[in-house]
Amino acid sequence: MEAPISGNLFAAPTPLSSRTVEEVALSPADYRHLEELLVLPIAHIEVATLAMHLPIAFVRRDAVVTMVSVLGLRAGRTILKVVSEVAPASFPLQLKAFPLGIGGRDDDGRVRLVAETIPTEPLTPRMAAFSADGSLAAPLLDKADALWLYAAAQATTEQIIEALDLEGAFTPWKLRLVFEDGAAPIDDLLAIAPDFCDKPGYAELVRRFGAEVAVLVEHHLLSKSRINWLAFLDGEIGRALSGGRR
Repeated sequence: MEAPISGNLFAAPTPLSSRTVEEVALSPADYRHLEELLVLPIAHIEVATLAMHLPIAFVRRDAVVTMVSVLGLRAGRTILKVVSEVAPASFPLQLKAFPLGIGGRDDDGRVRLVAETIPTEPLTPRMAAFSADGSLAAPLLDKADALWLYAAAQATTEQIIEALDLEGAFTPWKLRLVFEDGAAPIDDLLAIAPDFCDKPGYAELVRRFGAEVAVLVEHHLLSKSRINWLAFLDGEIGRALSGGRR
């Protein structure tokens, strides 16, 4: 099965303005469509924080490799599980920013923001998106800041991942999991081969990009052990035999 990427983050994105968005629910757990979201693209600036909590992996779509945070190993209440176990300060930037998101960029490179406006449960707490003076409400300002950080890091992240791919760094990450209900786990993740750090290509990338490459690679490899925690969280009855860093 293929892991849904960022397409499932928004079900009804609406350009963010006081004319189009009146109220929002702040918690990702309030949006049922996120139950299907298993992976979420992340930026290189996040890896040191995320590696302590969630596995960091890679997925290939249309020949392009994307770095992702793994939120679940099979669909179903994924976000509720992650939200209940991981402090909001340690969420991936795009999840921290939700229900705000990046809706594209203008010709001059400026980021356009959108808000998720799909109806939530009737009793879901909602708040006004804008103050009386038309300015963005304070809680949403913090979420917008997370998006600016993510957007500012996108270009460098893409360059690093492309360079790693050209050096042959990625290998399939096969998860051997046994779920009680027989459900199949996510099966198209990629990982950086542990012996890649011993190859000349790795040293060349460190010279080219600096410490950012070393931080990304090392924290990805360290984060792989978090797949065990995520598997038990998803109801896995054996042990995730995917392994951490060898």
